[in-house]
Amino acid sequence: MFVVINMFGMLKSEVQAFLEEQNISYDGLLVDVKEKHYETYVTIEATEEKKDVFEHLQESIMTVFSKNIYGTNEQNVYSCAFELLKEQGKKLAIAESVTAGRLCSEFVANNEGASKILIEGIVCYSVKSKCNIFGIESEFFQTNSPQSAETSQLLAQNLMRISGADVVIATTGYASNDINDSDNGNAYIAVGLESGIFTQRVRFLGTRNHIMQQISKFAFMFLIKMLKQYE
Repeated sequence: MFVVINMFGMLKSEVQAFLEEQNISYDGLLVDVKEKHYETYVTIEATEEKKDVFEHLQESIMTVFSKNIYGTNEQNVYSCAFELLKEQGKKLAIAESVTAGRLCSEFVANNEGASKILIEGIVCYSVKSKCNIFGIESEFFQTNSPQSAETSQLLAQNLMRISGADVVIATTGYASNDINDSDNGNAYIAVGLESGIFTQRVRFLGTRNHIMQQISKFAFMFLIKMLKQYE
């Protein structure tokens, strides 16, 4: 028996601490925990004789870390989001102002048939594009930064209106190679559902490309959480 449990936003040390607290015998079990770029993978292998312990441990992990688990085995955040949207009969649209089109690119690259779910993706880096495409009044940016939770929320709100999508994601933030920039790595993610617009501020460290990669993954993890919680 074999399973890989995929999580986002958990530290390897936190998962290992949980495993050490379990009152079970690990004889006949192979348990391995790996961490890479804010993703943690727990691999469990067991012989048929250890089936009961295997199932108990898997269920315990799935229950305790349910808010951080996005899938098992070959799934990633993009394929998991795709399957969830397909299951719920939802259409998706995306607006990106920090991730350079990565959300759309990864979603399409990881999912055959993505065109049945994704309506459109818009990269809107300038204030002008945000105003022209999304109908945002220029006065809004006199009191709100283009890189802010407020901007992400308004992008998501207007994207739902102009695209006709059931679900939207909007990203804004800062990604550069300047480690001395106090804003670098700050990102604001908005997910729009029929039940409302939900925003989240996060911060990632690393190179510009690495920051964009993590924002992209987090955006889809946030989407998965919201779909499970509100839809």
